[in-house]
Amino acid sequence: MHVISKSWHDVDPSASLGVGLSRSGDPRAPLWAMAVTFPSNEPTVKGSIKATSKKEARRFLRNRYPAALVITVGEKIKT
Repeated sequence: MHVISKSWHDVDPSASLGVGLSRSGDPRAPLWAMAVTFPSNEPTVKGSIKATSKKEARRFLRNRYPAALVITVGEKIKT
């Protein structure tokens, strides 16, 4: 899998960032597989996100990438 590293502000300067908004403050939160697709020709962002639930992971990604066309949260990543 190719992981594209972008600053959240490179994607959208209106991103809501911070603990509880775009990332978990729980050090025991599991990692979730994720992919974010944009409406332009930008490559899909793939990787993982730390969150206490799949629903929370989706909310964090919506806050990080408000311009996203499709947000996919996969299964927990076994560590």
